[in-house]
Amino acid sequence: MLRNAKEKIPGLRPRALSLAVLLLLAALACLRLSGSTEAAAEERSAAQQPGCSACAPAADYAALLSDVDGRIAGMQKLVDQQPGDWLKRERLAGLLMERVGLSGQFADYLSIGKLLDEAFAIAPEGSGPNLLAARYNMSIHRLSQVEPYLERAERKVGLSGLERAAIATLRGEVAFHSGDYAEALKQYRAAAALAPQSSTLSFLAEYHLRTGGWQEALALLQLSEQYVEPDQAQLKAWLKLQRGAMHMESGRYAEALEYFEAAQQEVGNWWLIREHIAEVYELQGRRAEATALLEECVEQSGHPELMDRLAALYLEAAESSSDPQLKARGEKLVRQSRALWERQVEQLPEAAMGHMLSHSLSFETDMQKLCSLAEQNYEARPAGLAAEQLAEAYLKAGRSADARRVLEQCLATPYTTPGLYGLASEVYAEQGERAAAAAFRERCLGLNPLFPGMSKSAASDTWRSSAH
Repeated sequence: MLRNAKEKIPGLRPRALSLAVLLLLAALACLRLSGSTEAAAEERSAAQQPGCSACAPAADYAALLSDVDGRIAGMQKLVDQQPGDWLKRERLAGLLMERVGLSGQFADYLSIGKLLDEAFAIAPEGSGPNLLAARYNMSIHRLSQVEPYLERAERKVGLSGLERAAIATLRGEVAFHSGDYAEALKQYRAAAALAPQSSTLSFLAEYHLRTGGWQEALALLQLSEQYVEPDQAQLKAWLKLQRGAMHMESGRYAEALEYFEAAQQEVGNWWLIREHIAEVYELQGRRAEATALLEECVEQSGHPELMDRLAALYLEAAESSSDPQLKARGEKLVRQSRALWERQVEQLPEAAMGHMLSHSLSFETDMQKLCSLAEQNYEARPAGLAAEQLAEAYLKAGRSADARRVLEQCLATPYTTPGLYGLASEVYAEQGERAAAAAFRERCLGLNPLFPGMSKSAASDTWRSSAH
């Protein structure tokens, strides 16, 4: 059960799913950099066989999903026809990565790993899908496995500037999630210099967003839109989604909704956009609208994180209602999501445990189990969000001294978010240091004046900025 239903308001911490999707989608362009135009043509030719829906309009989520499904089916045929061709397996794995970026289905990660293993088994020694393997390991948070593949990828003869940019981006990601922010910035800047485009600029924007450079991040996302082709509806939608998420995390809820609605004009009925709209509704106190929209998102995507958010809404509503169905619905969703998280952690521990931890921070009652999971997650990614989650787990378990120790390490880095300062305020208040708690509260509100739990006007939407 929740510590306090009112404390479980989305936006209190950066959400693991949204950040993962952001990084994955931005990296998809990097993945395509190594593919030749001939390979792309072959994919289209294979996909446009009878029974394939590759020509469906790409202005709607279902159409986009149908398109990538068709290309996957076409490439699967080529893989079956040419069992000794590792390049076909690489391309099929890349298409599955593309589908993950759209649907987020966890099962595709397992298929990608299997295809990469097969490709390396038949590729000549020293060759193989090294860049894609590095991308895959980064996407499932196996940070230690990324660099060996990058080193092999660099040995390729005639490495293009675009491929070098992809390598620099991946090194930046590893550094960022390892807490080496100086190296991350160096690599992201190198990637953007080698290939200024939406993917490289988006990673650089993410760095600035998580290190206190809100205006720099916004400017980079605006610049990245100049590199989008007119027919790239998904990418256009995604860039608007990220600008909306930036505004949401800083308390600019009206502006956030405008961006999310604009994203829907690019790709309609995409659960990823709609769940962000639901989050703004929730932050504005529009619980009934948020609940209805999340119900639809859960139905469309089946994602356990969305089940968790929906469960929290039902359990919160149950506290002030005599309707037993509200609590029953919330508890059922918790059971369903927990079963999914546990299965995913068993299949790919590094990929799933951070998301499982978000679930556990809301619903776990065994504090020893909660802290153990948070410690494992932090060991895999010793920085940023993982540090926040570990400190929050310690605080929930009554270990405020340990929470403070973790936070002080994180606060000594450039990493800067309202969630970090809000949590620090809670921890210092728990230890009776009111002045420090107040100072961190002010720093939190400086980044987001409507931060949940820090401001009495959290449900209002009165603060606006000229940045838009």
